[in-house]
Amino acid sequence: VGDALARYHEDGLRLMRAVRFACVLNFDYDEKTRQAIVACNYLLRNIAMERIQAELNKILLSPYVAKGLDDLYTLGCFAYFMPEICHTVGFEQHNPYHCYDVFGHLRESVAAIEPDLVLRLTMLLHDIGKPEALTVDEKGITHFYGHAAISADMAKTILRRLKMDNDTISRVCRLVQYHDYANHLE
Repeated sequence: VGDALARYHEDGLRLMRAVRFACVLNFDYDEKTRQAIVACNYLLRNIAMERIQAELNKILLSPYVAKGLDDLYTLGCFAYFMPEICHTVGFEQHNPYHCYDVFGHLRESVAAIEPDLVLRLTMLLHDIGKPEALTVDEKGITHFYGHAAISADMAKTILRRLKMDNDTISRVCRLVQYHDYANHLE
């Protein structure tokens, strides 16, 4: 397609499309393309949120969604439409229940759930409030009391920013709010 920088300057949404194609087709970027995406990621701030949302939805429903989420972070794209998720990268969970940082947990949770948009959005956002809810006990074990409510509030803000429809926002926020409740069927 010629000069990647020129193509991205023609339409900044092509950055998101590159990520989408990579996680749908499971391919790696040419190094010049990768560098151009990083150099042009700021163009996303000029793209309508509805257009970003449409590409994000396709990434979330892709077969290699974990790759797509990693790429959105490493290429600097998340910062322009979901900066809250950047705080989860490297945010360690020092407790016996988690082996990933918060971002890794979110990424793996999204990849593990069936490709339904509401469920994948829920898994992407269910623990996004953990950095705000952090407490550490005397043994150095971290706890995140109240993180579900914080995550639900953050999810509502994020989904509204992305111009999601009200039904999707309501369903995702409800699932995020109650994701820690035990399911007792007797």
